[in-house]
Amino acid sequence: DLPAARWALSFAPLPAVRGSRGRAGEAASLVERFRDRGFLTRDAAVRVSRLLAEPAIPRAERARRRFLHRLGSAWPTAAARLGAAIPDGSNRRLAAWRRAVAELAALLAADGERILDPPRLLTGEDVQRLLALPPGRRVGEVLARVRQTQIDGKVATREEAEALLLGREP
Repeated sequence: DLPAARWALSFAPLPAVRGSRGRAGEAASLVERFRDRGFLTRDAAVRVSRLLAEPAIPRAERARRRFLHRLGSAWPTAAARLGAAIPDGSNRRLAAWRRAVAELAALLAADGERILDPPRLLTGEDVQRLLALPPGRRVGEVLARVRQTQIDGKVATREEAEALLLGREP
């Protein structure tokens, strides 16, 4: 996503964005102002904001899986933006970034679709039957938890998802 990457790289050095772990709202606000003034479309603003919201490539596998899921096909763009932000002469940080990108690629090679777009293992009716729940918001929350557990690599089959909901070890 070259256009989004260019915008993200343009915004990245700005004080509202740089080192903004706790200031993601400021970066989003800045992107929104550019969108409101007609410099960015709504879609482009969303893509740029997603790229700017990532402060680093996570180290832990679960966090990496979530990073990949959150970004989807934009993950290489986000990784490239993060690599481009490494200061010249920081060979250690550059080597760590290269390892992290290689590990992301390996994770996708092994579990790609189960991370990016995991198959639906249970329906709302299944959750209601298994947990004796009435229709409602709680059913959706349980389905979201099952999906997150899939993304995290903890369950991959319907049987494992049912065992998770019933409190048995999948």
